[in-house]
Amino acid sequence: YSDPLGGFALALKQPSLLRLEQELNKLLTYAHKEPITSDMVSLLVPDDRQAIALSITDSLSKKNRTELFALLEGYYKDADGADETGKTLALVGLLSEQFRSQLIVKDSIEQRLTEAEVLSQTGWKPGKLFVMKRLAGSFTVQQLRDVLGKLESLDVELKSTTTPPRVVLELILAQMV
Repeated sequence: YSDPLGGFALALKQPSLLRLEQELNKLLTYAHKEPITSDMVSLLVPDDRQAIALSITDSLSKKNRTELFALLEGYYKDADGADETGKTLALVGLLSEQFRSQLIVKDSIEQRLTEAEVLSQTGWKPGKLFVMKRLAGSFTVQQLRDVLGKLESLDVELKSTTTPPRVVLELILAQMV
């Protein structure tokens, strides 16, 4: 079995045909009649783990417990070869980035910064700022600080103990919905 897309097709958990077509067209345009390489895929195709972290954050913002646990179940069932601790550490890092970004947005609103100032200071694209503003609207500053503190503690604990990582992460996230 030859996989010219470097695992791209497998990275899409339940790919919609539209998404698959969009990603393939993007790759074909970039390759400009050259063979598509795994480097091109890495450069152009979004990291599925980041998409999962964003989806988890979105389900938390909507207070949708069913969706949250379905996303977590799918994440842990993914057969990428990583162990539960490794997967949890990766997800904790990605979720921490999401919540830090939301905290930045909340802080910028309190400081009455313009969107242009926030984009300039963060280096974000307007789309990311839009999404972070929408997500941040569902949480208070204190909630964001609390979850970041808990994720930091979990990160330290995972690196120094044998506590079941998935259970602890799920308990932390369940408190938010």
